[in-house]
Amino acid sequence: MKRILLIAAGVLALLVAAAALILPRIANPERYRPRIEQMLAEVTGRSVVIGPMRLRVFPTPRITADGFTLGEDPAFGKEPFLNAGRIDARIRWMPLLSSKLDVVSFDVEKPKASLIRDAQGRWNLVSLMQRAAAAPTPSGGAAASSGFSVVIERFRLIDGTLDVTDAAITPGATHRIEGREIQLTLSDFGTTSPMGIDLKLGLTGSGKGALSGHLGPPPRSEGGAWPIDAKITLTNFIGGAAAPYLATYTGLRIASGSLDLDASVKGEAPANLDVTGTIALKALELVPFGAAGRKAAPLDGSVAIDGTFTPRETRLRKAEVHLGGAAVTLSGTLSDLQNEPSAEIHATTSKVPLKDVAPVLSLFGSFLPRGLALKGDISVDATARGPLNDPLKMAIQGTATVSGLEFADPLVNQPIRDIAATLAIASDRAELTGLSASLGRSRVAGTCTISRFAHPVLAVTLVVPLLDVDEILSFLPASGAAPAPATSPADGAAPPLLREITVSGTLEVAEAKAMNLKITQATARLDVKNGEAQLHDVAAKLYGGTLAGDVTAGLVEAGPPYALAVKIQGVDFNALASDFSKDLAGMIYGTLETAMDVKGRGLDDTGLSKNLTGRSTLALRNGKLTSFGFLKQLAEVLQAAGGRGIGKDETPFDSLTGTIEIGQGRAATQDLKLDSTDLDINGKGSVGLDQSIAMDVGVVLSEGVSADMVAKTPKLATLKTAKGELALDVKVGGTLQKPSIGLDPKMLRRAAEETLKNKGADAIRKWLDRKKG
Repeated sequence: MKRILLIAAGVLALLVAAAALILPRIANPERYRPRIEQMLAEVTGRSVVIGPMRLRVFPTPRITADGFTLGEDPAFGKEPFLNAGRIDARIRWMPLLSSKLDVVSFDVEKPKASLIRDAQGRWNLVSLMQRAAAAPTPSGGAAASSGFSVVIERFRLIDGTLDVTDAAITPGATHRIEGREIQLTLSDFGTTSPMGIDLKLGLTGSGKGALSGHLGPPPRSEGGAWPIDAKITLTNFIGGAAAPYLATYTGLRIASGSLDLDASVKGEAPANLDVTGTIALKALELVPFGAAGRKAAPLDGSVAIDGTFTPRETRLRKAEVHLGGAAVTLSGTLSDLQNEPSAEIHATTSKVPLKDVAPVLSLFGSFLPRGLALKGDISVDATARGPLNDPLKMAIQGTATVSGLEFADPLVNQPIRDIAATLAIASDRAELTGLSASLGRSRVAGTCTISRFAHPVLAVTLVVPLLDVDEILSFLPASGAAPAPATSPADGAAPPLLREITVSGTLEVAEAKAMNLKITQATARLDVKNGEAQLHDVAAKLYGGTLAGDVTAGLVEAGPPYALAVKIQGVDFNALASDFSKDLAGMIYGTLETAMDVKGRGLDDTGLSKNLTGRSTLALRNGKLTSFGFLKQLAEVLQAAGGRGIGKDETPFDSLTGTIEIGQGRAATQDLKLDSTDLDINGKGSVGLDQSIAMDVGVVLSEGVSADMVAKTPKLATLKTAKGELALDVKVGGTLQKPSIGLDPKMLRRAAEETLKNKGADAIRKWLDRKKG
């Protein structure tokens, strides 16, 4: 038995050796090369050139050709469609004996192909496949009649290069892209049924890609689609030359960064593709929709996508976007992507960090106000509809809730913090409820309606537990001495929001602080426009009395301008003055009534002294001056002039009235009048904001005080009026803390002249009396 097996093995070896020597001669493929070229030319409708062909038996039977060229459709040019350095076809033995070439695998090494699409959208490959699909089958067509047929089980391109020239993807321009390191395998190769496909390639400047699954059969008519059911992956895709294709199907353009894609694709390419999978975003920066020149923040995260893509429309059934700690669900449609793209997108998210979703919002322009810090949380359930190229025209409807937000305007050096609200958005209008925010110590709550988001118009109802105007003004730029004109922003810079915002509504303030003064239970109508705030119909409690009137204040200029037209009644003047300045505490008492109409710029000392102007009427009743005893100081002055002093440590009065003109850092009056039991004062002059005094005062002492003074200093009798009251002209100087009183020299001169005159008259009278005697 063993001997029989050895003999059989020897015979088999001889047969194989004989086949290796004989078959290349009796089945020389060179005999069939012209027929194969003719057959392929008829099938493809293009010229075909095959290099020298050889049959190899070992280790596996195969036919090789040194070179292969497939011509181009004349409608697309003269350069070859495909050039290859070598073809290696692995074949089956037995079909060769019956003039049938049964190819197990067909490998094209280092091919270089040109894929062209003209401006009408026609591909050169489609015309090739349509011709092949329409050609007669090997069993009954030209190939069969020639006595030779070909069946290919597997087709491979090895280490290929693909040059794509596309005149349709970007209207009016020709776009080029290069595929490199192409490894393509087609199994069950044919033109009438789906074929298996396994493709790997690198795209110049665009990363790497792979596709595996089933493709075809090819379309049988011009403009037809390719059925596809495959898995596609992209690695480090950066757009580059492939960017226009991304824009065509999604409306998105990559500016920097990259993405990875792992997705399943099913449908008919390029007309209608169902895509499900995951996209990894790696510092991906997309070109924002709308105005040129803006930049969007980079995206890091992932997107789980389920949608249908066509050249004109993208339908998102669901897209789960994960950015940092935020998860956002999107659904909707992007349409008219090749002309005027528009969107109808629904977004939902629940209490996610604003900083994580802000990069997505930045793609659509100014949906977030300039100056909004990326702090706090946001919840959204809203739909946006409108043109992607002009996001500000998009209509938004839904709700959003924010908390812990922070906003900074370039003209305020402290941010508004702890912003919280629930927004109900409808088109270009938003209703805010549960609104709250703080600026320094100041806090606000209420409701707000916002319209015209590009230049916001607000209708508000605000309740303010605490409003510290002094602190807020300290957050504004330093005033300096001179008024600062409003300026336009630098070219390309956005104007401060306070210049653009318009506000109207009502304001209730539980407690306010302005110029150190405390105001309580204040109400007003609020209007803000062109960077100026106006408070109308102000009504408030002020140190036991009331304040009413109108207030205007600038919000955006350095050394903010302001104007006040107010009436004050029943105010405890000492309490008010003590809070205004500690230096005034305990100096003047009384009940204040005043009407004030003033304007200025800046509330610091320099601003007040140089810019505050206006008019005020003063009425202070039932009070006293305690910084000095006017009578006591006057008596001391009279004693220095030769009299003997009496007086008190304070000066009570019934009323202190006058009209005051304010300017150049001083309050001037021509009709100051003080009425009291012991004296009446009429004065003119001024008091400076530095508390300096320069007054000329006429003093009339009561009859009782005058009699006491004349009794002790008889020579004062020359200063008495017909009513028996001393009338004195006094100059008041010094400061409010340390005033000084001096008798007017002109009055003393008149008194001396009157004394001499009286003495002369007495001498003459005595002489006449002696003569008579």
